[in-house]
Amino acid sequence: MQGHQNIIYLRTQGKKPHIVFLNDYPCDVNWFETGDHATVSLTNDPVKTLDLRFLKGLTVSISSHDENRAKELFQRCIYHGATTVAACHNQTDKHPLKQTGWAEVFRA
Repeated sequence: MQGHQNIIYLRTQGKKPHIVFLNDYPCDVNWFETGDHATVSLTNDPVKTLDLRFLKGLTVSISSHDENRAKELFQRCIYHGATTVAACHNQTDKHPLKQTGWAEVFRA
């Protein structure tokens, strides 16, 4: 997991990002330096071992090219106390507006 350390730092300062993007693929995680939305890359990390406690009370957006991993991450974020979780299975071979993959939203 990469990009989560600065979220933990913010939380220790009593602050939190507006939204956290959990990307299950390689991505830029230098959000803290650029002021962009918090972004975490979970590439190849076993979902069952991820410590996502830093997401408690946060809004999370999950995207994965693997439907099963997207569903596991969705449940894991809810388990760790995220208040809003939107997750989707990105189908890389289809236009973004013509995808038929799984998607779900949870609100506490």
